[in-house]
Amino acid sequence: MDAATGNPAEARLEDKHGRTYQIRIEPARAGQVLARGTTIAIVSRVSESLYGAASAGKKSSRALIEKRSQETTKKRKSGAA
Repeated sequence: MDAATGNPAEARLEDKHGRTYQIRIEPARAGQVLARGTTIAIVSRVSESLYGAASAGKKSSRALIEKRSQETTKKRKSGAA
């Protein structure tokens, strides 16, 4: 099933140790659709069980991923979050 804003889908996540997890995702940007089989990057945590994701193959998505990563790093360094 495709993931769209307000219509999350399941995704398989593999960590750096090769373990796999089933998680729920929806696009980080409104109006975007993530088709089944798309390689994605997790860019935010929407709730306890839902993650925001972006397509890992597009330049605009890479910029979003980088921006979110920098924001998260700043929060961690400042002691917030």
